[in-house]
Amino acid sequence: MRKLTAVIAALLAVSFLLAGCGKEKPNINDAPGVDLPEGYDEPGTQEFASLSDALNTLADPDANMFVRKTTTAEAFVNTLQNGNGGALRLSTSESGDAVIPAGDYSKTAVVFNAPNMGVSSDAALGDVLVEAVGEAGVTLRAGVKSLTVTGENVAVTLEGGAEHIYVQGKNCTLRLENGSFGSILSVNQTVTIENNTEADVTVYMANGAAQTLAAGKTLSFE
Repeated sequence: MRKLTAVIAALLAVSFLLAGCGKEKPNINDAPGVDLPEGYDEPGTQEFASLSDALNTLADPDANMFVRKTTTAEAFVNTLQNGNGGALRLSTSESGDAVIPAGDYSKTAVVFNAPNMGVSSDAALGDVLVEAVGEAGVTLRAGVKSLTVTGENVAVTLEGGAEHIYVQGKNCTLRLENGSFGSILSVNQTVTIENNTEADVTVYMANGAAQTLAAGKTLSFE
């Protein structure tokens, strides 16, 4: 119960920054395959509902909150390094790679909307939202507060851990390499999760069921 309370408190602290923009969002009642009877209270359901609420908030941040907006990878890195805090968006049609050098920017929420670009980060980041990236995907070598994926056909490699991971996009691949990982929530049953760490992780799917992904195993939903 203390763990759940702490999770909810942390999510409330994030919500003022990443408030929902008002469009329809997935939740425990309308996610694919969810048809829960009134009073449903199986083990794990409360945590699933909490995670789903967090996804609603993180998946659709109010664009007006992202007062720092960049249209090139170079500008994104420079802006990130010149101010730790708030929110920063990379929105570009450029090709190539965005390389973020090491640093502690754990107070900064970032959004990647770069459909033709790969992203590689050695920096500790706050909440990370991936709307679109190129075929090279995203590699996060340092810890992040949370990862939310809304884009389709996105591959993300996490080498530094994350408190929580939320996947809304279809046909996505998550590779967990190193670090500690909290619960993973996927509202679409088209995700592949490779757990290459030495610890089990808990995965919640759209029907609210919790599954244990053992260390060294892969979980694939198609």
